[in-house]
Amino acid sequence: MTIKLSITGDIFLSDQPHMVGIGVRSCTKKTKIRDYPFHKIKNHLKRSDIVFGNLESSFSNKRNKFILKPFLIDIKSAMSLKNANYNILNVANNHIMENGFEGFNFTKKVLNSLNIKLLGQKDSKCGYYTKPIILIKDNKKISFLGYSLKADDFGKNVLYSISDEKMIIEDIKRIKEKENPNIIIISLHWGDEYISIPHPENVKIARRFIDTGANLIIGHHSHVLAPIEKYKNSFIIYSLGNFVFDMTYPFTNYGLLVDLSISGENNELFLKPNLIVIQKNWIPKILKLNFKKIIYPSRKIDEITNNIDKYLYILSVNRQNYRKSFYKLLIKNLIRNPYYLIPFLLRLIKLRRYHIIKKKKW
Repeated sequence: MTIKLSITGDIFLSDQPHMVGIGVRSCTKKTKIRDYPFHKIKNHLKRSDIVFGNLESSFSNKRNKFILKPFLIDIKSAMSLKNANYNILNVANNHIMENGFEGFNFTKKVLNSLNIKLLGQKDSKCGYYTKPIILIKDNKKISFLGYSLKADDFGKNVLYSISDEKMIIEDIKRIKEKENPNIIIISLHWGDEYISIPHPENVKIARRFIDTGANLIIGHHSHVLAPIEKYKNSFIIYSLGNFVFDMTYPFTNYGLLVDLSISGENNELFLKPNLIVIQKNWIPKILKLNFKKIIYPSRKIDEITNNIDKYLYILSVNRQNYRKSFYKLLIKNLIRNPYYLIPFLLRLIKLRRYHIIKKKKW
């Protein structure tokens, strides 16, 4: 028997602070399209037994006096996720706590009621640094472990797993011993934003995870595509890119929808990456099926990541270009409606307040 998985990148169903009024949440509230923004892609996802994504925003049950609040998902998006066949969503990332403990817990309640499991939760009672998800299908046991390697914007007191290499290796060994799964899949929120080259250190870390017993690494956070490495008989997806996100910076409107099959007694992995483009109003659509040229052998990965100075230069240039694009769009949105400056300023104040408190602690 063959088990089919579909793996998608960053899912942001809210408005960014500088995109309030024109972002994903605003479009959700305005549209009459059922299952927006997944309506063009859901039939493809429904072919799979397991559908995974990285959810980078949260629901909230609080009455929102300020209706232009960013990082807040409209409640009707929950059914859109369900109807798109999602059953595992990673929440170990640096934006899931934007609405605090209440937002995280309400998101958990909403999605659990739809039988959507949250990966990457911190739970001291489970015996791991992250709460595993274990699925059994056709007598095959698949274990999912989710972590963020990026510190949260608002402190370490969060409800998801922020871990390091040593902790993750301990979890891989522990789950192999306790559960003896056929396949171990690791979800990692890691790397630098807006660069398509994997960080040399992340290449080493990912390979060590495979050597310890993982079969698939799923990377996200950079918002742009990065190569997939075939390492031994396993795969390392360094970055899936965006799947649904209100970003306009070049290359952030592309991502991957990876179809993975697990077959045979030896649990062979067959991977098919499909190129995604995010169209007008933040709607994902398959641009090219079986985009195999993004799969690199280890030798090729070593060639493109062997120069840290080149990596840091590209990262610096990309960040400068992103900032220019960001402020250009912010000004354009403010000219359209100056009221939209409020959520942007509120977030700056929130971030500034956290960093002042952090400095005082030091």
